[in-house]
Amino acid sequence: MTDGAPEPKPSRHLGPRYWPVWFGLGCLWLIARLPLTAQLWLGQRLGSLAYLVAGKRRDVVLTNLTVCFPDWDAEKRQRVCKMHFQDLGASLFEMASAWWREDALFERNVTFRGDEAVRDALAAGHRLIIVTGHFTTLEISGRFLRQIVPSLHAIYRPHRNALLDERVRRGRLRSAQRLIEKADIRQMLRSLKQGVSVWYAPDQSYRRKYAELIDFFGIPAMTNTATGRLAALSGAKVVPFYCWRDGAGPNYVVEFLPPLDVAGDDLPATTRQFVATLEDAICKAPSQYFWIHRKFKGRPEGYPDLYATPLAGRE
Repeated sequence: MTDGAPEPKPSRHLGPRYWPVWFGLGCLWLIARLPLTAQLWLGQRLGSLAYLVAGKRRDVVLTNLTVCFPDWDAEKRQRVCKMHFQDLGASLFEMASAWWREDALFERNVTFRGDEAVRDALAAGHRLIIVTGHFTTLEISGRFLRQIVPSLHAIYRPHRNALLDERVRRGRLRSAQRLIEKADIRQMLRSLKQGVSVWYAPDQSYRRKYAELIDFFGIPAMTNTATGRLAALSGAKVVPFYCWRDGAGPNYVVEFLPPLDVAGDDLPATTRQFVATLEDAICKAPSQYFWIHRKFKGRPEGYPDLYATPLAGRE
């Protein structure tokens, strides 16, 4: 690391309660030694098993697909739901590769789109806020992003398990120079004003300051609108960034879109632009978005709880 951020200390979590985590991490480390093709195949098989046993989360996925794609029939929703769990399984082993594999792996399996404009903006000294969505490729996409944006700080949510938190931090520092806790707005601004790009995903359900109801595929969802404020205060450009698996093999497409129009104090207007790009990206690879998340939770009184009762027609 080059910016003075502290390196994680060596792990001291050796007690019995951490042994299952150590075992899981050891398995991931071993799997990360395999070729990416084998990792993806194994991950998809694991995801197929998870689909069979994850009843409640399967219901969440099917609910999200039902309300976001009402024109799909039940058969298509079930098919995409199964594919989603396979993509989740693949993402677990991609995460292992992102944490432990050499840079060369990520240089030969990716196609970039729109990256020249980003390189030019950085060369001209522009500050960038790189915004993305929670896709199943999120972990591995950081290794691709770092090739284009070498000076990068990433937003991070700490984990409750201390050992897992330490390992995730170490792994993500392969993609970013520094991690910033998601509530630390001041550090985000400091990073941007120092000329360091900031990467984060403001698409999940959000109920804190700057939360607004923004339509997501036509359905109101509580959404973080702070992106526009960060841009206005820092003078940074807001650049959408998306990554998806292309086909069955270990091939990835990374796409940078033109900067959003920062609408001054109209924070929802900037966020609606971001959500529009997010919807377009999801439609390119529907099963790879993080549908297992309850996107429509926490809405104000008067809005139905979409997850309280199974929706008709999902079978």
